[in-house]
Amino acid sequence: MSLVSIIIPNYNHAQFLERRIDNVLNQSYENINVIILDDASNDNSQEIINSYKNHRQISHIIFNESNSGSPFIQWRKGLELATGKYVWIAESDDYSKPDFLEKCIRVLEEDESLALAFCDTVAVDSNDQKLSVGNNRKLSDRYNAIEDNFFYNWFFLNDSFRILNASSCVFRRSYVNERILEECPQFKFAGDKFFWFNLISEHPLFYYIAEPLNYQRYHNNTTRARHGVLSEYQRNQELSIIYADYRKLNLPLDKPAYREIGKRIVATNLYGIFLFKFPNLVKMFKGMAMVGIDIKYYKKILKTILTDKNH
Repeated sequence: MSLVSIIIPNYNHAQFLERRIDNVLNQSYENINVIILDDASNDNSQEIINSYKNHRQISHIIFNESNSGSPFIQWRKGLELATGKYVWIAESDDYSKPDFLEKCIRVLEEDESLALAFCDTVAVDSNDQKLSVGNNRKLSDRYNAIEDNFFYNWFFLNDSFRILNASSCVFRRSYVNERILEECPQFKFAGDKFFWFNLISEHPLFYYIAEPLNYQRYHNNTTRARHGVLSEYQRNQELSIIYADYRKLNLPLDKPAYREIGKRIVATNLYGIFLFKFPNLVKMFKGMAMVGIDIKYYKKILKTILTDKNH
């Protein structure tokens, strides 16, 4: 059996952490080493993590002295420590079925051309109550991200067939290129989308498992829950970078794609006006031409600006 390195990045998820670590250690696939990274949590995460320090499958436990400011800095640190043929980034507030890893590794071992395997995901709240069940209708099968327009459908049509979060996915470590390691930590919100896009655009074959093997936790203490002018500025700026990468590959572009790209350009500049007072007006007006007027979208931007207490 091939070794799998499992990275558990944690920040203030003590409420869910013990369950997550046990969930990883009790997977039916046992050839694993586990890397636990705590980003200077101020809850009792360190106490919980230290209780596992002598477990035979845990190879590294690292506590940051100060918070890094981005979960993707922790991703890079984990990847630099990983030694397995495959990597699973198991977010500390999520959990999975006991056979998640076994089923992912089985398809990856059967087909060496696959970059990754991911499964269907169920959204749950802090109390494990289901918020939604994946409505993706795709069948378990091998897909080609380029030929099947995977990125276009995900980015511009908001298709439910996507990698919802890292916990749902296992990938080949050797396919993580230098650009991913260097640039992903610069992202704060959309680093996961940047990571998957760069990984699969170079190695487009992947396998989808149409079973709900992953449970993604939604609660207030998550990066995705952060809002405000600065957060929205950074989020839109990061998405604009990813969409620029998309355009460089000469992938499909039409009205829905241009509208989405334009909205991100305009939003970045509108938030930039408020934050820094030096928008790139040429880029902004070019974006406005692509997107047109979307009253609901700009009302949302205005509401964020008017209600943000930090600026």
